[in-house]
Amino acid sequence: MYKKWIFGLKKSHALCALILFLIYLFLPSRQSTIDGYGYANYIRDAESLFLSHHLLYNLIGYLWVSLLKLIGISNTLGALKAMNALFAALSLLILGKIFKGLGYGDSKATVWVLFAGSSWGVMRFATENETYIIPIIFSLIASHFFLLYCKQKNSTSILWAGFFAAFACLVHQIHFFWWLAISLALFIRRDYLGALKYAIPALLVPLTYVLVLALYYNVSISFESLLQFALRDFYSGSATIGLGFKHVALSGISFIRTFLQAHGYLGNLMDISRWYILGVFGFMLLTSIGLYNFKGLSASVREILSPFTSAIILAFGLQLIFAILSHGNAEFMVMLPFLGAIILSRVLSNEIRFIGFLAIAMLVWNISFGLIPLSRHSIDGSGMVANAVGDSDAAQTLFVVFSKPSIDNQVRYYKGNYPTNTISATQTKEMEDVVEAIYIALNNGQSVYTDCIDRPKTISRESLTISGNSEIFDGFHQQKVDSVKTLTGKHFLIKLNPIVNIQTMY
Repeated sequence: MYKKWIFGLKKSHALCALILFLIYLFLPSRQSTIDGYGYANYIRDAESLFLSHHLLYNLIGYLWVSLLKLIGISNTLGALKAMNALFAALSLLILGKIFKGLGYGDSKATVWVLFAGSSWGVMRFATENETYIIPIIFSLIASHFFLLYCKQKNSTSILWAGFFAAFACLVHQIHFFWWLAISLALFIRRDYLGALKYAIPALLVPLTYVLVLALYYNVSISFESLLQFALRDFYSGSATIGLGFKHVALSGISFIRTFLQAHGYLGNLMDISRWYILGVFGFMLLTSIGLYNFKGLSASVREILSPFTSAIILAFGLQLIFAILSHGNAEFMVMLPFLGAIILSRVLSNEIRFIGFLAIAMLVWNISFGLIPLSRHSIDGSGMVANAVGDSDAAQTLFVVFSKPSIDNQVRYYKGNYPTNTISATQTKEMEDVVEAIYIALNNGQSVYTDCIDRPKTISRESLTISGNSEIFDGFHQQKVDSVKTLTGKHFLIKLNPIVNIQTMY
């Protein structure tokens, strides 16, 4: 039975998932995110294996890395990127299984698998050490069992649906909304017994949190301690929700980037290599062919009223709303291509050529302007700065940096410990404190460096939300001592020297 369930896919969409896996695997991001380095540090050093908002990710990563070490693979960060590539491909296989359960032919299933797997949100995180890919497979398995339940009203199926949906929440809390959507769909259909059976496995979530708090962190269990741990980022203020024009605008950008890579560095690619023009022509040609086949398309909303499709629509809507409230967080939209593929495939008919060519066009664009440049080049100068910090004498130098978490995590990953001679120029509430720290360091004979001056002005979420506060350094002589060419432009490491005799000031 289980062999049939696993290998019951037709060859073409299984082959599609395999090809996408190889693309993800061989084009990993060269420069990881702040969290990518952070999780790698925790997993390599076997610490903080249970983090509240994605409770089981580090544990899964630790088990994966430990397994690969048995066969001689010791690159923790590379291993974790490969893990996400594998889980992304497996998620596509489960998506294909859902399409088979919906009665689709192999061609229709394949183009929608390609559509989901070629989206930038999936490609971006399938090539990085982030927490957003792995839970998708468990929510998809839950949806598959929910589909079986809708067809057969089998108690076992709804229990398995509840279990995998709950487990997805343990891998990342954001999947609570997918879990909730299935629950709401059952209530809307007045299937209260089914909803109860679906909800029972959710007891696994608080039970696991209790066990982690009691056995791993040795914390006394109370409702308050459990709530503070589960919602740690909201209690600390590092995660907030809100709604405003800026949030809506950022949400629109993030939604587009969930499907197509769009970043300020795109304008620099032709200066790096003229070959990138082929990606533009390929995308335009394939999109044109796809749009030509639009004329045969037909649509029907009849299927959206079915219990299964309505649950997927609810999941899409709830996930999108929370992403918008979370300041347009693109990381909370990674599951949308999977959900969107299911919804659109239920609505559209005669769409194989139309979606097929658009999906290939999306694949060409995202490989050409996303995976290839990001696998070959750094996106900013943090690597240069991290190298300088790691090689410096902490007692003799001070680094005033644009992204302290990024620098610190990179230094720890490559050198083994966090640096003690970095301060932030962007996260400090009082800029006067930064200026004072620079003067004190110079007065003590230390060398002071920064990467906050003359940063490239490319449009990105970072540039729209974070200021380098370069005015901090107006009172100092600035000497460029190092530089690096990146996708966003040239970044500099600058040494600061006093313009006046600092002995007269301190």
